[in-house]
Amino acid sequence: MATWTEPFGGYGPFEDTHFPQDWTIFYWAWWLVFAPSMGLFVARISRGRIIKQMVAGAIFCGSFGCALYFIVMGNFGLSLQLSGQLDVVGILNESGHTKAIFSVLEQLHFSYVFICLFTLLCIIFTATTFDSISFILASVVQTNVTDDPMRWNRLFWVFTLSLMPSVLMFVGGLTTLQTAAIVGGIPLLIIAIMLMIAAVKATHLDIATQVGYEDSTIHIEDLPDVDPWSLEGAALARFEALRDQATKAAIKERKALNNLVLCKKEVRMEAMARRMSGADLGDEPQYLLNREAMLTQKVVIAKEQKFTPSELAQRARIEFDELMRHKESLT
Repeated sequence: MATWTEPFGGYGPFEDTHFPQDWTIFYWAWWLVFAPSMGLFVARISRGRIIKQMVAGAIFCGSFGCALYFIVMGNFGLSLQLSGQLDVVGILNESGHTKAIFSVLEQLHFSYVFICLFTLLCIIFTATTFDSISFILASVVQTNVTDDPMRWNRLFWVFTLSLMPSVLMFVGGLTTLQTAAIVGGIPLLIIAIMLMIAAVKATHLDIATQVGYEDSTIHIEDLPDVDPWSLEGAALARFEALRDQATKAAIKERKALNNLVLCKKEVRMEAMARRMSGADLGDEPQYLLNREAMLTQKVVIAKEQKFTPSELAQRARIEFDELMRHKESLT
């Protein structure tokens, strides 16, 4: 269903249901709208865990729960329809989705308990969704967030997020809400691509600041001795020059990373001193924020400056090896 485009809709005996337009594309846009805020929320509550654990928990556990629900309840509804015990399709067409869902639940043993449990889960899901999105939006628009964003800021986004879909549902029903989700999801496609690129860069930066991290270096001790006036000697000289540039850039990057690590350590020491003195923790001092931002920018620039000579040095090494293999093949 996620990739079905109804290619024969309206041709011959095939009915044009508009299902891809009304639901498939709608859910593509729906997840694009949810992706930035939910990604930030999952990252926030997963602090201290590795990326593999976070991805496994978010993808497999959530998918398993959804699949289990659809397998059990979906097949139960199909069984009721096929056996003639309950006309689910008729109820769906006449009274809508809500009536159909609760009619299916009424066929279960202890139906009252399951309906109460289902309603409670729906309330928890809605409350958790609004709480997580409002938390992230409040954190993004507020500066100097050390622990949690201010409560009035979160309440503002909760009421805003509740009011907008309510108005859309009241004005035009579900169709208007679907159209708004699709229109809002299209620009987020570009933002999602930018977020993926930023995530890769942030991961590289985080790895470089870990204790024990060492840059890969290029060694030439195992290279054969060649005539400096030959073609191979010129290739070796070019490789050595580029290697020296890459080494200098790597040293510069390491110094920038060490300065950033020391700055973050200073921030932690400042926060610990405030806690031990009993003073209000408050926001991080502006001068530390400015210094951390400046050092982070220097790290990014140093990493970009190291990339080009490193790539060129690797290519020069490959060219030298090819020349040496060609020379050996002639002898």
